[in-house]
Amino acid sequence: LMYQVTTTHYLPYEGLAPADGGPIDIDVHYDRTQLAVDDTVTVTVTITNRDANLTSMVLVDLGRPPAFLLHSEDLAAAREAGTIAEYESTDRQILLYLDPLPVDTPVVVTYRLTAEYPIRATVPSSSVAPYYEAEERNETEEFSIEVE
Repeated sequence: LMYQVTTTHYLPYEGLAPADGGPIDIDVHYDRTQLAVDDTVTVTVTITNRDANLTSMVLVDLGRPPAFLLHSEDLAAAREAGTIAEYESTDRQILLYLDPLPVDTPVVVTYRLTAEYPIRATVPSSSVAPYYEAEERNETEEFSIEVE
């Protein structure tokens, strides 16, 4: 006699987030979460390295809300200034590469997003980790944004 038993269950996201993440802190701040179509929101990302042994390549994965246009000139300016080494952008995320990452000196990157359509959406979580050590990842929580 053969049989199979399966089950599923739901865990709230807050219960899964680690209390103390990896060696790098990340803070993502939107200057507002209630907008109208064609309004621009400024996003400030602060990354702080707490580990003196970690100074080379760091990958920052920023969640990007749907129906928002990225002003890529802001990230290009950060690259030219040497704040970031490189960046990539897709419809769902923005990847920042930091090399080197100084210890205990916050790196601040600011960019703008413009709302294209009315929408109620969840901004995906953002994360930071040493490039070759993904298990040391630190992650932000998701939050809601509304465009009327």
